[in-house]
Amino acid sequence: MTITELQKNFEIQKKKLNIFLSIKNGDKIMENVQSNILYIEPPGYLQSIKRWWYGENKTSTFNYLDQYFVEFVRFLDSILNIINNSNKSKVSPLGYSVCKYINELIPGIHILKSTYPNYKDLHDKIASIIITMIDFKTEYKEKIKRDENHARAFSF
Repeated sequence: MTITELQKNFEIQKKKLNIFLSIKNGDKIMENVQSNILYIEPPGYLQSIKRWWYGENKTSTFNYLDQYFVEFVRFLDSILNIINNSNKSKVSPLGYSVCKYINELIPGIHILKSTYPNYKDLHDKIASIIITMIDFKTEYKEKIKRDENHARAFSF
């Protein structure tokens, strides 16, 4: 995958996950079947009717998290792979943008725990997603730092 392809993929991923930047306590997520994009259904009387009508429930929320974040993690793995195989300085700006985006995503994902306080499987899934994203950030920063230290060692 090229840097340009990764940047395009990042924009696609953001489009799919941006709802987690604005989700609030009590909001629930649903999927637009035509566009395969998640959207927020705010709390209220219509929330439960709409979710019932479209066959949405806590299990579908779990499945959306699984589906969308498995895809996001594949994207994160692509960044780490390209760092291993190419010039890190070209990947660095994208990687920093992704790390910043992850920092913005985590609070929104975590809010779903309070929306579903008794759904342990969802809590475990959320914890797993957050840990995976933190692991990416750590590994990314270590690889970039190693490259910078390596370059400095050979600059004299």
